[in-house]
Amino acid sequence: MVVGLPQDDFSFSRRFRLIVARNQYRFNYRHITDLAMSARVPAPELPRPEWLRRVIEVFLNSSLNALAVERNTHLDVPLNDLQERLNQLYADIGLFAPMDIFYSLLELIGVGRPEGRPSGLEDYELLFQTIDAPENLHLLFDDDYFAELRVSGPNPLVIQQVNELSSRFPVTDEDLWATPEFANDSLFEAGQEGRLYLADYSGFVDMQPGTLPTQPKFVYAPFALFARPRNSDRLKAVAIQCNPDPNVNPIFTPADGWCWQLAKTVVQVADSNHHELISHLAHTHLILEPITVSTHRRLSYRHPLYRLLKPHCEGTVFINKLAHEILLPEGTPVPVLLTAEIDSLHGQSIKAVQNFSFKDHYLPKRLEDRGVANTDQLPHYPYRDDALKIWHCIHQWVSEYLDVYYRDDFDIEEDYELQAWAAEISSEQGGRIKGFGDDEGVASLDSLKDIATMIIFTASVQHAAVNFPQATQMAYVPQFPLAGYQPAPTHKNVDQQQYLEMFAPLDNAVLQIDVLTLLGSVYHTQLGQYRPNQIFDVRVMEPMQRFKQRLAEIEDQIVERNQDETHPYNTLRPSLIPQSINI
Repeated sequence: MVVGLPQDDFSFSRRFRLIVARNQYRFNYRHITDLAMSARVPAPELPRPEWLRRVIEVFLNSSLNALAVERNTHLDVPLNDLQERLNQLYADIGLFAPMDIFYSLLELIGVGRPEGRPSGLEDYELLFQTIDAPENLHLLFDDDYFAELRVSGPNPLVIQQVNELSSRFPVTDEDLWATPEFANDSLFEAGQEGRLYLADYSGFVDMQPGTLPTQPKFVYAPFALFARPRNSDRLKAVAIQCNPDPNVNPIFTPADGWCWQLAKTVVQVADSNHHELISHLAHTHLILEPITVSTHRRLSYRHPLYRLLKPHCEGTVFINKLAHEILLPEGTPVPVLLTAEIDSLHGQSIKAVQNFSFKDHYLPKRLEDRGVANTDQLPHYPYRDDALKIWHCIHQWVSEYLDVYYRDDFDIEEDYELQAWAAEISSEQGGRIKGFGDDEGVASLDSLKDIATMIIFTASVQHAAVNFPQATQMAYVPQFPLAGYQPAPTHKNVDQQQYLEMFAPLDNAVLQIDVLTLLGSVYHTQLGQYRPNQIFDVRVMEPMQRFKQRLAEIEDQIVERNQDETHPYNTLRPSLIPQSINI
């Protein structure tokens, strides 16, 4: 098969295959209200057997853990109906439709759940019996770790540099001085020197709280202030206000004992919901699906851009179908676990997609816009540093690849498949993605290189950054509560029991372990490791080998840096980044 541009290929088979593809891949705007998704899961989008086997293995491990929790014992050789049923599914993968397998797994997800409220934090630790506990299990009260999460946690995308604070968050110098490292500092000086950083979750203020059959949940919309001392490269947590109205919600600082711990929990609930609804679901899964659909609809299988992007679209339509059928509807794990009622949850994700501007989320611009690109002002930001290295690595690979096929901008203008692809992705009758391309097309080769880099980066690096910490960090409920079960504190008279009551009942805690361990443990494919039938043009073999070599060098740099870190950031080691959103 010859890979080439459509203006140089007038074969009937090329045009016919595109007609067939447009019949297979169609948009639907009802699965998630007003968002562009695939109307169905075409056969080419079904998962590979090796992916299904890995999913079942992870599910078996977490389900056996739930049974071990129920029996309060470690099951070295579990002999039970659950294992037999899962083993049968594993053996018969080739005989069942993938969706049927997942519905069978869903029927088993409630097996072995403890009930009731915890008597202490140790009850949550005991929920890890046959699977490894997250790395942060014993860092719950560590303020430095709480600050570290802003730059290397599951959601390192929220903090933004501020020069001063608004009247809605009236932190004072006295509040700043409650953290000893700022005893001779001031908010004004810290702001002028680029050392103040805000995590703002006030956009959640209109969300409606959810409820369980046994108790209500609560929605929080906090502000959290972080600052860097002059003699340190690390952020410190300075102040938290649990909701935007300062007349009702006081400022809490590290000097406030259990109130401070409660306020940190409020921030973690908000951050976990922002992570799941916006950073994860909206800004990776739901952005990549319409791009995947249009790539099949508008680019021939012979088109060089199709060959480049297809490995990074693998599995996305199928996993999103699972999400909106099995995880997102009323009564399924997401609305059961998260803190708001279902319409509010869906509304946040829908709004996040509709407000998403493709060009504005190019990583270098996004970091600049948030004021976190300056390494002198914010020296320690592992997500930024690792992600930028891989962004530039991908951009170099994409540039070398596309230069093989496009001689100049005129070739871009003449490529009618490319122009139709970009126009459809941005169209209201197509993908509905704002800021894609240039005036509903692609104006230059440089622009196409940026677009392709953004697609590959989002499908691989950005999704890995927010997905895999679900297992390694977020499964422990007290550190990453997905919902709050008490109102946010409005005074400074809080005790340890009130703190404990903020967290989920034990059955929900086990459900959180099950779901997040599954989502965060399935590694399928690896960035840069293309299969022979994916990218096979001899003209791009050398650039592809250079891409692999640069990724290996980045891996070595991350490993070396992490040797000196108390909390090493391994999430974006290239060997741990899949090619696509397939879980």
